[in-house]
Amino acid sequence: MAKTRDIAKGKLFGRLAGGLMLCAIMACVVFLTQTIRIKESAMNAYINGNAQEKESLKKLIARSVLINSGKWSTWGRPERLSVDVRLERIKGRQKDALVIVNGGKGKILAAVYEKNSGFYSFSGLVGIFNELKDIQVMPMKDETSGVIVARERIDNPKGSEESIYIRAYIWDNGGFRTALDLRESYKAYHNELWDQNKPANKSIWIKVSGRSDIIWENADSPIIHVLVHQNYSLSRSANQETEPPESDFELIRNRDILEEYVWSGKWMHFILFEGFDIQNGEPVAVIEDLSGGPLGLFEQYSEANNKYRVKYLDGTVSTVEKERVKPGIQIKNTRVVSNGAEQEAEA
Repeated sequence: MAKTRDIAKGKLFGRLAGGLMLCAIMACVVFLTQTIRIKESAMNAYINGNAQEKESLKKLIARSVLINSGKWSTWGRPERLSVDVRLERIKGRQKDALVIVNGGKGKILAAVYEKNSGFYSFSGLVGIFNELKDIQVMPMKDETSGVIVARERIDNPKGSEESIYIRAYIWDNGGFRTALDLRESYKAYHNELWDQNKPANKSIWIKVSGRSDIIWENADSPIIHVLVHQNYSLSRSANQETEPPESDFELIRNRDILEEYVWSGKWMHFILFEGFDIQNGEPVAVIEDLSGGPLGLFEQYSEANNKYRVKYLDGTVSTVEKERVKPGIQIKNTRVVSNGAEQEAEA
């Protein structure tokens, strides 16, 4: 009799264990389903709902983004994050969700969720940003998709360098790829005392600054017109540990650079021009002329004046000597003003 009761108890515990396991599996499935994808109704409710609804849905959306992007273990605590959702045409004719999760400086993440059959499913990570000044989606007339354009501020922890970049991202080959990388503004200071290769009484401060006027022309193939203004200045005083006032700097050299980046569906990138790499015979797109960077104002960094960043058809990006590229059509003029003399040259 006792043996029969033990058998019955064993079967009961077995059923309970099986039931608990089944519940755990179902809960896990529900959790994963809600994490990998988000109901369309939930996304719309977050955009249009009241404060109480938004707070609970914020945790759901933030958790989904962090887990899908691999940041859950390092960022965590979704209730401490802010979430912004925008419905835009990004990957096609339908409106996908551009989700920005903000956890403070250096922890700002943008991701895209694709709309499909009543759900928004994680599509891909756009990028992680230091300080996001603005982000928007620009339509592309000759593409079914849009391009995501972000303005990001990056600074040196010591405060000696500060830049604002404009970067464009587009869906290509199963992920979001950088299609443009421009410096909107730039300011950097360098103290020659840091190098310790000059006598203190001859060590001065160096300042390089620049800003860009940028115009987006949304033609059939969008064109971005960029006019860069750059300045190179030296301090009059020497042997100063702290950064001198702006009035102490004397302008040594300045220049204006006009560039036009044209959208190319062939290269899935904004390019300056096409050409051939004469070393291997492969076609290339020139995506940046490094001589236009701020280091081009420094004589000691003159090697930058002879280099391009190019993209190959397989998506590889490399830095090469200018002489390696046989150009097609190039739209670029540079005006350099130095010591009262002015030159205009086609690069």
